[in-house]
Amino acid sequence: MIKWFHTLFKSDTALRKRVEEINALEPEMQKCSDNELRTKSGELRERAQGGSPSRGAMAERVEPPAVSDAEPPIVMPLGANPTTVNKGDTYIDPGVTVSDNVDQGLSYTVSVDGLAPTDPSSLSLDTTTLVAHTLTFSATDNAGNVGIATRTVQVVESVLAPPEPSPEP
Repeated sequence: MIKWFHTLFKSDTALRKRVEEINALEPEMQKCSDNELRTKSGELRERAQGGSPSRGAMAERVEPPAVSDAEPPIVMPLGANPTTVNKGDTYIDPGVTVSDNVDQGLSYTVSVDGLAPTDPSSLSLDTTTLVAHTLTFSATDNAGNVGIATRTVQVVESVLAPPEPSPEP
């Protein structure tokens, strides 16, 4: 058996190089689904039958199929939705979480009442009038899928507690 390997690879150095090439494929193959691996196994088997293993399946670098990403990111508002802010107060949004089936660490933008999207750190609401604002949060993954969520922020009159009665003299 060893002679066969020596004949096939001509030296231990060539064998080690071939093993390193095969091992380098492992991370890519781990990303494949079971069906994709079955398909690749059949393709490799056909290549191997067409020639010697060293010139067939093992000689070519096999690229795994591209991961198909048709799912948009999931954008989930944190905190109350809808929520309120007192007239004249500064509104501080609790933000959103963004998750995706493929991509990690996606950022998001926010749009106020249909205006141009902006970075969440520069979000500013006009709280001088009693009105409902619609915040639209948007995240786009690397495949171009867009996830959206909204939050309604109602500007309300401040409800002050009645003053405590003064003690009788």
